[in-house]
Amino acid sequence: AYTTLRDIKEMNQGSFSFGCVADWGFGMFSCVYPKFIEKYPRIRVEVKSASLDDLVKMVLDGAVDIAYVTLNSLKKLSPAICVEHIDTMETVLAIPKTHRLAHLAPDGHFGTIKRDDLRLFKEDTWVLTEKATMIRSLVDNLFIKAGFMPQKILFETPTQKLGHVAVQSGIACSFVTLPHDEASDTAIYLHLDPPIMRQFYAIYRKTYNLSEAEKYFIELLHWFSAMAKTPELDKYYIDWP
Repeated sequence: AYTTLRDIKEMNQGSFSFGCVADWGFGMFSCVYPKFIEKYPRIRVEVKSASLDDLVKMVLDGAVDIAYVTLNSLKKLSPAICVEHIDTMETVLAIPKTHRLAHLAPDGHFGTIKRDDLRLFKEDTWVLTEKATMIRSLVDNLFIKAGFMPQKILFETPTQKLGHVAVQSGIACSFVTLPHDEASDTAIYLHLDPPIMRQFYAIYRKTYNLSEAEKYFIELLHWFSAMAKTPELDKYYIDWP
């Protein structure tokens, strides 16, 4: 059976599964997949979406072959998982353009505040990710160090994208990770000093032998991360049903 599976991979046939978080993972996949099938048209990629914590478990259990995740720390990660660094992105505070503190962005779009200055937003309404998400643990720690916890939470969401929408609608403040969440003309983005940098990785089981097609797919994740920082990315998107 092992020989048969190996032969299938060498003939560029078969399939593998790829796990990601739905909001930014599907957008990334829509860019990567067309380039992948140009080289490997006979290999099917099964996409599975889940929370970051669940994706790590799914990789360990063999339910997902390769996953694209962000991790707060590698120290607690199982030694049974291989990790390949893909990108580093910054999480910023997003506030409505009409916010009373919009002047903190001198150019009307971006600005920088000290982490302790988060206390200036103590009385604001917030949209935060759910407590089970990795970004929420980072954000809660920021609030604690700034001396408060938000009392006006409009709602909690599994993804940052809905928080970004709330900011653009002028109804709440939130945290977004750029460039996965594209900057909007109806929002102000405040970098924190020191910044919140999130690390993104491709992960897979150490006992899993990557095929050449799967190695190429991971190469495309690197390509996407580089393209995401340029205007050229838009032309690679395809419609996602």
